[in-house]
Amino acid sequence: MKKFIVISSLIFLASVLNFSCNKETTGELKVLVKADNKYWGNITVKIYNSLTAKQNDSAYATAKTTVNQPEIYGALFLDLPPQKYYIKAEFTDGSDQYSGEGEATVQAGKQEVYTLECNKAAVGSLEVFVRENSLTGAYVPNANVELYLSETDRANGYFFKSSTTPSVDFDKNGALFEGLLYQKYYLKAYFTKNSELWMGVAETFIIPGQKKVINVLCVK
Repeated sequence: MKKFIVISSLIFLASVLNFSCNKETTGELKVLVKADNKYWGNITVKIYNSLTAKQNDSAYATAKTTVNQPEIYGALFLDLPPQKYYIKAEFTDGSDQYSGEGEATVQAGKQEVYTLECNKAAVGSLEVFVRENSLTGAYVPNANVELYLSETDRANGYFFKSSTTPSVDFDKNGALFEGLLYQKYYLKAYFTKNSELWMGVAETFIIPGQKKVINVLCVK
């Protein structure tokens, strides 16, 4: 009888331990991206585990919505610790910019499905004139102008967009950048004259709905 009790106790203890080991401690998050009354595939979705991380754009994880049936599968995040996550997506369809932000709470052992509504982003444009030696110096034609999203990108040469000043009417028209989101941009302009390299840098904020015009001073 004692032997039976011991065996039964061991079986019960093993089942308790097995339940504890199998208990799920993480959850899942599925994000569907919607804009203009349709769901979008191949869109990069970022999630952040704190507001500070979101402000610094330090994503906890990224995933893309599926190309096929994005209204069903979306972007899937697995093995997430239970907590609130901040969600963001930014994309373009070639002509318009879209962006959306949201929040979702993940629970252990469950899948949270969140539809991220994205809207057309307010954008502005930038026209850059390149000047020689001073901000009142001669306008420069055919100068290269590069636009960067950070100082680090500029230091490493990873430009976001590039353009050139026109070869004619370059005192009336500059290098044009359109469809820019509201944020700070870092610029570099350069050209060659008499086999010498002239270069200049600048920084500016873009104002949604407006065209910003700036001059970049280049020196050799």
